[in-house]
Amino acid sequence: VKFDFGLVHGLNEASQAKQKLVAELVRMVKELGSMALAEGVETEAEAEICRQMGFDLIQGYLTGRPAPLDSLRA
Repeated sequence: VKFDFGLVHGLNEASQAKQKLVAELVRMVKELGSMALAEGVETEAEAEICRQMGFDLIQGYLTGRPAPLDSLRA
């Protein structure tokens, strides 16, 4: 289950209430047997809180910039 950029971006600086909500959603997703993917991870601090919350995967500028599809053929 992909967690949108709007939920993940700046999560390390978000209120305790938002962090608790996202952590609970991650727990429920995993309890149902799915994987949790955090979209929009741009900093090490965001990645660390995602790790602490139990996300399985991250996606965003921290791990790689968008690239033109044609560049993959080269």
